[in-house]
Amino acid sequence: MFDARKEIHLEYRFKRSDGKYRWLSDKGIPRYSSDGDFLGDIGGCADITEQKMALDELERLITERTSELKNRNDELQQQKDFVDAILDSSVDVISVFDTEKRYLSLNKRCEDVYGIKKENVLGKKIDDIFPQTINSDFYNGLHQAILGNNIHHPKYQSVVTGRNYETFYIPLKHDGKVNAVLAIAHDNTDIMEATERLQFSNVELEQKNRELEWSNNELEQFAYVASHDLQEPLRKIRTYSGILYENMKSETAEGPLLTLQKIMNSAERMSTLIYDLLNFSRLIHPEKTFESIDLNRIIRNVVTDFELTIQQKKAGIHVETLPVIRATALQMNQLFYNLLNNSLKFSKENVAPVITITSSVLDRGEITKFKSLNPELSYVDITVKDNGIGFDQQYAEQIFEVFKRLQNKNIYPGSGIGLALCRKILLNHQGDIYAEGRENEGAAFHIILPTGHE
Repeated sequence: MFDARKEIHLEYRFKRSDGKYRWLSDKGIPRYSSDGDFLGDIGGCADITEQKMALDELERLITERTSELKNRNDELQQQKDFVDAILDSSVDVISVFDTEKRYLSLNKRCEDVYGIKKENVLGKKIDDIFPQTINSDFYNGLHQAILGNNIHHPKYQSVVTGRNYETFYIPLKHDGKVNAVLAIAHDNTDIMEATERLQFSNVELEQKNRELEWSNNELEQFAYVASHDLQEPLRKIRTYSGILYENMKSETAEGPLLTLQKIMNSAERMSTLIYDLLNFSRLIHPEKTFESIDLNRIIRNVVTDFELTIQQKKAGIHVETLPVIRATALQMNQLFYNLLNNSLKFSKENVAPVITITSSVLDRGEITKFKSLNPELSYVDITVKDNGIGFDQQYAEQIFEVFKRLQNKNIYPGSGIGLALCRKILLNHQGDIYAEGRENEGAAFHIILPTGHE
């Protein structure tokens, strides 16, 4: 080392006599005479244990701090990746701008909608990327948010894509000062177009409804007037046929009289049909005024109307106590008149009719079985049961249709409208009706009525 005649600098550790280690620093420099002859080295030795320990501690602290910063940076990166993943999964167009309207961030949806790449626009002004946005509602909303205002535009048509958006501009602040703006645009083009189509359809529907209402009114007036006007010539046919029959009865052969009798019977059926049609047409616009109705009183009045028929057929009428409901008295009278008339008419030959009228309250489970009923109301089932000729259950719905008859009209006279009237009355009262029957064993008609109306 000395032979090299160069400056010497050594740091080393040695063990003292007390067993402790110390750090020393030795320095030496070569010494020459004025003639350039090497005279030897001159130097010194210093104890640097404290400096060495301080330096080691500093290196340890630097290493720890570097590790902490790296861990923190990793956490921030994970958070950023997490936020980016959330933003990229959004169906909304999301972008962040600084106060100079430069892009700070944007999500995948924004890239797809506007055909741009994040790496190509970050740090650039929106004016440079989309100059057509200057002075647009989007640009103005961005400007207002930079001033610290929360801005919401329910409807904004993009000058870039032409689609409709609901936009939000939210100032992002630090220490009370705006340093960025979050812009969110929700594409509602499809909803707006569907709404416009629906509005157009509603206008068309309203127009169709008005036309249909006008047509119905015209048809109702025509049906009523035609039916009413038909009554007069029919009345004359029946009257003059009756007079002619009486005048010819004692001196005319049986053949012509039988023909005349058929004419009279046909006129009678036509009169009944027209009368029932008038009643049915009145139910198209039913009376909406409901009042408290004692069904027991209704039944007593109807039974009185059939007093002669009941006596002739020796019919038995058994009525349990019926409830008081809110309904239209005239329609309730018509309902039970038609049902009792039906039971008396379709009785078995040489068998006294037995008609039983009972009542029961429907529970919630039973009410839900009827799609036409309002589950918010309470209902009763009033059953009119007889021992007449009955019917095949496969025709249980057909019997409620207008002009649908299961029996020979010559044996069982009628218009074929009575039960259709019953169903219409029940519909007017938010109720329902159904029938159960077996041929030659009788029928049961279930009248489902609400106990009250709002």
